[in-house]
Amino acid sequence: MITFTLGSLLAYGTPDAFFEASKAEIERAMTLELPNQPKPHWIQIHGIDERRHTIIAQMGAIQINAPRHVRIARVDLRVGTPQLDNTNFQTFGSQDGLTIKRLPTSDNVLALRRELWLALDSAYKGATEQYSLKLAALEGHPPPEGPDLLAAPVVTDIIPFESLIQAEAIQAWIQNLSAPYRNPGLFEEFNVAFRQVEKQHTIVSSEGTMVHFPERYSVLVVEAVRRSEDGEKHSSLRSWVVQDPTSLTEQAETTQAVNRFTDWLIDLEKAPQEPDYLGPVIFEESASAELFRQLLPPEISGTPPESEAPDGFGALPKPIASSRVGRRLLPLGWSVQDLTQSETGQVGHYQYDYEGIPVRDVTLVEDGVVRDLLMTRVPREGFKESTGHGRSSNFRRHVARPGVIEIRPNKHTSNRRLRKIAIRMAKQTGKEYVLVVKQLTPLPLENEFEIAFSGDGPLAGLTQANEIYRLYADGHTEPVHSMKFIGVDRRVMRDIIAAGQQSEWIGMLDEDPSAGRHGMGAFTGTPVSWSAPTILIGELELHTQSSHEQKIIPPPLTD
Repeated sequence: MITFTLGSLLAYGTPDAFFEASKAEIERAMTLELPNQPKPHWIQIHGIDERRHTIIAQMGAIQINAPRHVRIARVDLRVGTPQLDNTNFQTFGSQDGLTIKRLPTSDNVLALRRELWLALDSAYKGATEQYSLKLAALEGHPPPEGPDLLAAPVVTDIIPFESLIQAEAIQAWIQNLSAPYRNPGLFEEFNVAFRQVEKQHTIVSSEGTMVHFPERYSVLVVEAVRRSEDGEKHSSLRSWVVQDPTSLTEQAETTQAVNRFTDWLIDLEKAPQEPDYLGPVIFEESASAELFRQLLPPEISGTPPESEAPDGFGALPKPIASSRVGRRLLPLGWSVQDLTQSETGQVGHYQYDYEGIPVRDVTLVEDGVVRDLLMTRVPREGFKESTGHGRSSNFRRHVARPGVIEIRPNKHTSNRRLRKIAIRMAKQTGKEYVLVVKQLTPLPLENEFEIAFSGDGPLAGLTQANEIYRLYADGHTEPVHSMKFIGVDRRVMRDIIAAGQQSEWIGMLDEDPSAGRHGMGAFTGTPVSWSAPTILIGELELHTQSSHEQKIIPPPLTD
């Protein structure tokens, strides 16, 4: 057990210096005006004061032990009017009104003002360039419906915060966890990566909003790689995202989970190669939550795509959002709720989004049909306000993202009954067993990015099933090698036959619902929480993945 002492808490500085510098520079920037160019109509400065500590260990040895403290400002400046400004328009190779600036970590008002002044100057020039391009693209076309920026309440709030970063205390535990509990010669790689992150967000806008709030999470990733005697490469991993690292170090469950999946890799030595499979598939709780995390966000995020310049024929493309109110996503009786406001104990909980808007709970799906969407201040027909879900990673455009999502069926059945139903369905396809997925590769750790061209086969649609086994009618199980899905999309959620036990809340990191979510990295994204039941899907297609590469050099000798 690792003990964290409260005696060494590090108190963050007050936001007074940042508030003072930001207010002064926003007031000055609102008067900016280039010849024949519009003035700013809205400015937001989002300061992020981040402290983090990263520890990476391999095979029982510490490779990286690195603290870092950085302060960054995201400056968003809009010119024109709220009805028509430079945003929500996609341009390539040109500037926009969004600028990122590294700030000094000390609370020196003059030093902060200097960097913000430079950032606002750059943002204004970029915004005017983007605005001119947007007006040129709209020339000869009807003006867009609705405003470019939804109205929002003015908020002032300061939430106190104290640092709990004690990564040095966890170093020995990480090092020990990275040492395979069996003969190290069985594994080619055994890696543990840990990062504890604490952020102080300070948001100041020309509308008068001034909020200061914390964000805290810890990430643990464990990966093992081994190669069998015939050259087949097997790998598996686990990841945890939690608010407090003591929830990892104080639980024997973490070490037990690592031992279980390393045992799994060893057992794959004698596991069969599963023929290409077409039939029913059970997703256990963790895999089910990962499935919904990958398929559901684009269908519940209300942020529309950015508009584009006219095509070669002069037509103005109208972007079509994937999310649609009225679309059936799930079977009858199923519901989806975002409980970010009320579920205060979850890693995905927060009070204000990155636009300074208070978050609220939203019932998104009722009786299987989409009834509402998560919103930012980016407008959409039929929606008049943000739900407080505007967030971004890497300082991109704010997009509506889930925070704490619960998927509930109309009825839970026992896992035993669910398995009987699955076996019966498998027999109808001529199989003596059904495939059960224990773990999907977490989306941030997927390293295969697929692009399809006309005439190509369907994309996988889900990350690889890295722990999967056969379940027979008599109850015995048999592990099989990792498999790749074929042609999965949102429609498979309507093909859910039954739901079993509901999972506990599972913490993850996520990006906005786009292709950028794939392969985003172990520590990238914003924290989210998901809860979903074990599910049985009526039919899925999986393909066996194999990687035979004969070992030449024998493993190193061990004591």
